[in-house]
Order: sequence, then C-alpha cells, then structure tokens
Amino acid sequence: MEFIADVPGAEDKDIVVEVLEDPDLGSPVLVVKGTREFTVDVDDDSSADSKNKNDQKVQTKITRLFHRRERHFGSFENRYALPVTVDVSRITAQTSKGVLTTFAPKKNLKPKDTNGGTKPVTKNVAIESL
Repeated sequence: MEFIADVPGAEDKDIVVEVLEDPDLGSPVLVVKGTREFTVDVDDDSSADSKNKNDQKVQTKITRLFHRRERHFGSFENRYALPVTVDVSRITAQTSKGVLTTFAPKKNLKPKDTNGGTKPVTKNVAIESL
C-alpha cells in the first residue's frame, strides 16, 4: 500500500508518522501529524514622504502588492485504518518537494496470527528526505 499526502510548507522535522497497534481496534492505524508554520510575505515597493532637492516634502503614491495564499497552516492529524495484512515493522516514509509518501508493504499472514497482547503499541516511522 502507498499513502501520498501533500504537506506544503511543512518541514521534515515537523512531520510525525506513527503506527498505532491496538488489539481493541482490530487493525493497525497509520497516524500522520505535524505542523505547518505561516509566514507573512509583505511586498511593499512604495515609499512614504520623501524630500526633494529643495527640502520640501513631496507626497508619493503608495502602492502595495498583496499575495493570496491557498495553503492552510497550523497543526494537522490524519488517521488511516490499515488492513491486518500490512507488515507494520516494514512501514517507511519519505518526503520530496512537499509530498509525503508512506509505504506499507504486505506481510505473509499465517492463520490465527495475532498480536497476543492487549496493550496498544505505537511505532514511530523515520522520514527520509529526498
């Protein structure tokens, strides 16, 4: 399986990929969370009052350029239920140009293969940057 998520503006250090294994849920859960910081770009190619050669104040027209942003910022968290056939120990994640790709390979499932415990287990997945 492959999960692809757009995370523009988020740095690798701000993204966490985990797998939660809880027998009560019946299947593992892939958790992708992180934060994107909002930066303000203000382009201002204007000048306020200026003085001419005779030290008289001259009014200049103020023009400002504004940029509309279509990106969200702040924290995010998404959860995806994984099938029991996924090998949790082999899940990997990587980022490239604002895209997070998580790979969840299948395992060879033996009949009656269970976790055996009742305590939830969380596995952190290291993120590679390309």
